[in-house]
Amino acid sequence: MPTSGRPKSTSRKASRCSQKTSSLLDPFDGDAAILVEVNSEILAALPRDRWLLTSLLQKAIRRGRVVHAATAATVLVELVPEYVARRLPVIAYEDVGVAALPLLVWTKHAAAAIPVLPAPTRRDVAASVASRLARSLKSRTACDIVCLIEASDQSPHHARDLSRRNLTAWIDTAADRALPLLRRAIAVRFVLGIGVLGIRPSGSAAGRPGALALMAAKMQLPAPLVQAVHVGRQTHNLHAALPLAYELLHAGGPPVTARGSKAALRTAEANGLLLCAVDMYTRCGRQAYRRLARANDDLHRLLRTFGGNADPASAIGILLFHREGSLLDRALVSPASEDLLTRLESLEAQRAGLADAAGVRQLTGWLQKNADIVDSVRADTLADYLRPGTSDTDFPKGQNERTD
Repeated sequence: MPTSGRPKSTSRKASRCSQKTSSLLDPFDGDAAILVEVNSEILAALPRDRWLLTSLLQKAIRRGRVVHAATAATVLVELVPEYVARRLPVIAYEDVGVAALPLLVWTKHAAAAIPVLPAPTRRDVAASVASRLARSLKSRTACDIVCLIEASDQSPHHARDLSRRNLTAWIDTAADRALPLLRRAIAVRFVLGIGVLGIRPSGSAAGRPGALALMAAKMQLPAPLVQAVHVGRQTHNLHAALPLAYELLHAGGPPVTARGSKAALRTAEANGLLLCAVDMYTRCGRQAYRRLARANDDLHRLLRTFGGNADPASAIGILLFHREGSLLDRALVSPASEDLLTRLESLEAQRAGLADAAGVRQLTGWLQKNADIVDSVRADTLADYLRPGTSDTDFPKGQNERTD
């Protein structure tokens, strides 16, 4: 059965990093006394499954669970170092974002070295980056903007219209605070040469050298933000959302720090995993949500009443993602960023087949009230998934396993 709370204090702390490792971390840590917390019990218990480890790494960073984040990074980098080198910057831009801009740039540089380092140094660097991200103040507003573009049915209209315009028009649109956020976000992407839903900006001006500088001057973007955008390629286009995320957080005054609910952050564990990592983006999580829907009459009835033909795994998965999977331990927020999040969660629930707001509240309430049942099903499904001889056909791929 899963257990709740943080692990017992059995962590071992790595000694001062090697000279080569320290040179990577010096710019951020000054004296280079990088102490990495890796828990030996968690290390031994964790499944050597790339996708579950990736999910744990990201959930632990979001929740500020430094030990789990460092330990997951240590195991994952032994399996797929090149993937970890790509994934850590994506997590930084997605979950830390504009809350700590220098950390984004530092993460890009430190992670890039991982594949060419000797194995022990590689583990130290991966764990150190994961630890630093977990300890940081965070913001998912840039990610929310990217998700808004993907979720809104107005995105193709704006993209087609803007694709026929030129660089000056894109920059003017990006800087115009009277225009809808969605249109401005698409304009920023076109300035940087990034398409939207398969629609590419026309002309040779898109993404040309100097375009970012022109936009930064028009929007009066601070230098650390411009640098983070400049180095942020290959982060699933999250770098393109940083300018408007920064604006949303600072509109109407300084942003504030909101702390995640301790009750929600305290999560059940099994096999070294935080069970919130067994989510709809893993094959194990999707199977767990199907089992949950079949085994509970009240939940099944709610899904039939409010979900129509919605896939139970997607419907349950998106509500649990909103309730626990995207939760941050310390989030930089503003009224504008909170309004965006509310709008986005409504759109994502609709895309999952949950169009009735009252139904969403009832389903979310059931999941919250029955958290122990949810975790028990996840733990049991995880045990089945990890049992030797289990066939992949019993656990179809999760959403994050379809692409690298």
